[in-house]
Amino acid sequence: MKNEILKYYPKAEDAEKVTEHYLKELEDVHSFDLENTLLATSICVDDINVSTEFRRIQLRPFIMGGLAGVPFVGLTGITAFAHHVPDDGYAFIFYGPHIGVTKDGTLGKIRRKGQAKNTTCCGALALGIDLINDDRKIQEEESDDFWSQYDYQESRLIKVLQPHKQRILKSEHPIWEATEVTYGHINKFMNKLVESRKSEFNCKKIALLGGIIINTDFSEDDFVEIRDFNVINI
Repeated sequence: MKNEILKYYPKAEDAEKVTEHYLKELEDVHSFDLENTLLATSICVDDINVSTEFRRIQLRPFIMGGLAGVPFVGLTGITAFAHHVPDDGYAFIFYGPHIGVTKDGTLGKIRRKGQAKNTTCCGALALGIDLINDDRKIQEEESDDFWSQYDYQESRLIKVLQPHKQRILKSEHPIWEATEVTYGHINKFMNKLVESRKSEFNCKKIALLGGIIINTDFSEDDFVEIRDFNVINI
C-alpha cells in the first residue's frame, strides 16, 4: 500500500507516525503543554478522516473545515476559536484537503467499509472537476437559486478551482492537481485568518500544521504528506 502512495506523494508517512512526531515536537521543541492545548481542524467533513485528529490532545477539536477542508468558518470562526483557547495555553491548527488511493493504486478512489465498490475521495473535488469541465453545467447551477443557497460550499469550491481549469483538466491526474490547488488555497486562507485575528488569541503560541491526507481502503492505514509547519509566538 505504501509503495502505491509514494508514487504520488513521495514524502508521505503513516498518519499515526505523523501525529506522534508532531505532538512530540510541540512538546519537546516548542514547550507545548498538550493538556492545555486547544486543537482546531480544517479538514474535509468526510467521515473517513478520523486517523489524523491528534487524539492525545485533551481539548479537541474546534471544527473549521467544510467540503475539501476549506475553512468555511471564516473570520467569525477563527475569532471564536481564539476566544476558546485556554488562557496562557496553546493553540494547534491542523489543515488540508484529502485524496484517496486504493490498494491497486487507483488515485481519487477508496473502498469504504461495507461497500462492494470504490467511491470517490474527495467527492467534493471530483464533482468540482466534472463541473469546471463543462461551462454550461456551471452556468446552469449558478442560475439556480436553490443550488447557490443549498449547496453553498460546493459553489465556493468551484470558484477556487475555476481559475486553474486548464492546469487541472490537462493534468495526467486531474484529482491530484485539484487537490494541490485546494491545498494552496487552504494554506493561504488559514494563514490569512490567523494573521488577521492574532490579537484575539490570549495564549502563548499558535502552531499551524498543513498537509494532504491520503485515505486508503478501510483495511489499510491512512497517510499524510506534511507541507507546512509553523509556530507563532504571541
